[in-house]
Amino acid sequence: MRVEYVIEIEGESKAISFTVDTERAYRLETGERLGTDWTRLTFHQCPNCPLHEDAFPHCPAALDLREVADSFADIISYTRVQVSVKTPEREYRKNCDAQTALLSLKGLLLATSACPILANFRGMARHHLPFASLEETIFRTTSAYLLRQYFLHQDGQPVDWSLKGLEQLYEEVTEVNFSLKQRVDAASREDANINAISALFAISSFVSFGLAHELADMKPLFVPSAPLNHP
Repeated sequence: MRVEYVIEIEGESKAISFTVDTERAYRLETGERLGTDWTRLTFHQCPNCPLHEDAFPHCPAALDLREVADSFADIISYTRVQVSVKTPEREYRKNCDAQTALLSLKGLLLATSACPILANFRGMARHHLPFASLEETIFRTTSAYLLRQYFLHQDGQPVDWSLKGLEQLYEEVTEVNFSLKQRVDAASREDANINAISALFAISSFVSFGLAHELADMKPLFVPSAPLNHP
């Protein structure tokens, strides 16, 4: 599936377009073509990264961010932009700041990268929702995680209905996002790129610690209170 982001920056005549192939594969030649110092696997490598430099000279997630990071290296986070997002099913439009646009685009890029940790979100990327709120993100990630447990159950494998595994996954993702922020820091002269990754870090941190509380707030929507008994 292909998702196209077209970003028009206020005060600039030319729009910037990015097409994300959600089913793309990692190739060594991609690293040779796009790789730079801050994309090398060993540059601020995530402490929980299972990859090895001999097979992955460059971080797959960093490579996927390279083009966007270069395009917005000199953009301030509060710069106004007009964004169009086209999926096979529909089109979304939003007037927002650059940070918000990059948060959505980078979230999609990272969820479809060859990073073995972020690849857990590939199913969500197939049903990409641009500019998702925190509540929408929690609803979607929890639903996708439980759907995965259903498939595991169908295959006779151990399942996790308690969502402990989801909390642990977000702890892992928080580490990844922190290291990615250090990489993007090295690639940016202004703060739009940096703040977008910082927002991803904040979201993953919040979910890892506050998932149960957020789900408790959603419970009345799915488990209505018992009706009052009338005499």
